[in-house]
Amino acid sequence: MREFSILESVEYAIATAHLTNQGLATTSGVLGYAGKPFKTLIGGINKNIYGWQDLRCKHFWQLNKRLLGNCDIPDLTIFQKRYPQLKTIRFQAALELKFLHILLYSASWLVRFHLLPKLNKLSHFLLKLSHLFDNFGTNDAGFYMELKGKSEKGTAQTLRFDLIARAGDGLYIPCTPAILLARDIIKSRPPFVGATPCVGLIDLDLYLKTLKDLNLNIEWQVTRKI
Repeated sequence: MREFSILESVEYAIATAHLTNQGLATTSGVLGYAGKPFKTLIGGINKNIYGWQDLRCKHFWQLNKRLLGNCDIPDLTIFQKRYPQLKTIRFQAALELKFLHILLYSASWLVRFHLLPKLNKLSHFLLKLSHLFDNFGTNDAGFYMELKGKSEKGTAQTLRFDLIARAGDGLYIPCTPAILLARDIIKSRPPFVGATPCVGLIDLDLYLKTLKDLNLNIEWQVTRKI
């Protein structure tokens, strides 16, 4: 990462929009690890954490305060290999409606203590339940990422990235890199052959330029200690 000579900590989270991406596959995916253990790097040690637990409250730029819970994503493994000096990586997510988030958090404990089966077995029912509260939801989603490490000059540095996506345009954020990569492959030959994580294949400036006409607001903040 060009802003850091050493990247030591990555903490980030997504605030989902209740009315966006309410598909069964997505619902099953996020429910599948509720109350289940998975590993993440904390203080240089891979430790077990549990899906949708470690409840905490976080303010999202231009949104509001949201409750957060642990999510299991490939980044937890990929980032450790890509940034070997990384000591901590933490990813969480927030449901827009706090009472639904608390319901999921509570159910994760029942799964953890084997009082409920994996929640993805209840995906159909829980998805229908969530639709009962659609009148209370919006299409506005948020995201933040806080990076800590050393600058090129060796000083301690923190970089905070915030994004808000309105009117359902948050769905373009994860699919745009695939579109850009497909265009590159069509124009020229693939950059490699074989299966690999799709990391470092898209230019950040081009990515942000592609998103500029969407209903997105982005803010960067850099803090350095001398």
